[in-house]
Amino acid sequence: MDNEAGLHLFTSNRLETLAAKLSERLRRPLPSPLQPEIIVVRNQGMERWLKLELARHHGICANTRFRFPEAFAYEMFRTVLPAMADDPPFEREVMLWKIMKTLPGLLSRREFGSLEQYLSRRADPRKLVQLASRIAHLFDQYLIFRPEMVLAWEEGRDEHWQAILWRSLARETNGRHPAALRRDFAAALAQPNVERSGLPERVSIFGLSAL
Repeated sequence: MDNEAGLHLFTSNRLETLAAKLSERLRRPLPSPLQPEIIVVRNQGMERWLKLELARHHGICANTRFRFPEAFAYEMFRTVLPAMADDPPFEREVMLWKIMKTLPGLLSRREFGSLEQYLSRRADPRKLVQLASRIAHLFDQYLIFRPEMVLAWEEGRDEHWQAILWRSLARETNGRHPAALRRDFAAALAQPNVERSGLPERVSIFGLSAL
């Protein structure tokens, strides 16, 4: 498998071409015949289609595990970072409820004046749910596209309401969110004595335009 090491990138505007290339790569066996192939796809529809394509090329599609990007990432985090909690605490749905719990206790601070004014105008409990949902979506996007900003907030940078609210949320979960996990994962892999036996020998990522 030495010649397989590294990142191999194949591009095409036709999924059929990419499926044929993947099929060609998978003909090279893994070291253990019992080890499953890992293929990361974006949704169940892509999984079903790709299974049929691989079966068409190989005659069968077996011993293959399909994973969605987020689930696969958390599997790898747990393998290398065993202290990680089983349930990701910063999934958007979970974050919404944490924001609803935390935000009211911060509204008396000067930095939250605009939010306090919005929520106090025509008091309606649904407004807190709607606001928390918008903030949860925003923070979720930050974790994906601006992880360095989120990590800087945790180090004390910035004193606007978003940074303050984020620090409050992060303290409740010891900062075990995707941005911190990616940082810790990369740092752990750089250590010579890290346990790698649970990591897959080969991972194929199919049909994703962005990660």
